[in-house]
Amino acid sequence: MTPEEFKYWRTASGFKSRDAAAAALGVSSETIRLYELGHRRDDPSRAVEIPKHIALACTAIEAGLEPYGTPVPPENSAPIHLGQIAFLMDLRRKKIMKYNKALVEPDKLVELGLIEVKGTGYLLLPAGHALLDYLERITK
Repeated sequence: MTPEEFKYWRTASGFKSRDAAAAALGVSSETIRLYELGHRRDDPSRAVEIPKHIALACTAIEAGLEPYGTPVPPENSAPIHLGQIAFLMDLRRKKIMKYNKALVEPDKLVELGLIEVKGTGYLLLPAGHALLDYLERITK
């Protein structure tokens, strides 16, 4: 991967800042700057190569892949709808007032392992948090 290709990847992938790309790749923003420049600022004769694992990570991010071991939202023939997502977000913010049980279908969310019944209310489970984290990442 050349410095020009790397810079194109960063902007085409929606990373407006070097800090955002650095966080996604697990490196420092200074490393991103060096990758884009292609050489050290203090010594232009010292080229900076983009390691293969960084190029592979760029490809994975571009393809929409999550890091190995990241929980994947559950697959379901009938996907959850926006009303249920709003309900999960309210659970996360601990801001549940009133909701339409027929619309939200909390039993379906329990069956998917996103929430559990807790007394007279509901508790957002790790899979529910992972789903909301995933949705936040892909909608930024």
